[in-house]
Amino acid sequence: MNSNNLQEKYFNALTENYSLHCQNGGDYLSFKNILSFDFFHKADDLIINEVIVNWCFRETIIEFWDEKLISDLLLIVNEENLRINKFDKEDVNKSPFIYYYFENYFDFIEAKDKFLKVFEN
Repeated sequence: MNSNNLQEKYFNALTENYSLHCQNGGDYLSFKNILSFDFFHKADDLIINEVIVNWCFRETIIEFWDEKLISDLLLIVNEENLRINKFDKEDVNKSPFIYYYFENYFDFIEAKDKFLKVFEN
């Protein structure tokens, strides 16, 4: 997907999730705060399709984002990519780790910035 289409996809997903957030009693500031948490890592160099991606753990993000926002914006890292990157598939208690990543983090940032400017008033 080209950059403009992906930014539009992210923007539309943010708009739809914001509308649902407001229907459930939220407002612009609370949604902005949800989007402001930075729990995406790059330091471990998770590489998917020869590109370093920004990723996070499900256990971290689910505390702040609901399931719909996660599924609209993020992709799940598959087991093959975990194996190739030598990422752990489970913790010491044998609980499976679920990793999420952005197809393109910078396109998300652009869409988020546009969203915040459009809806701030």
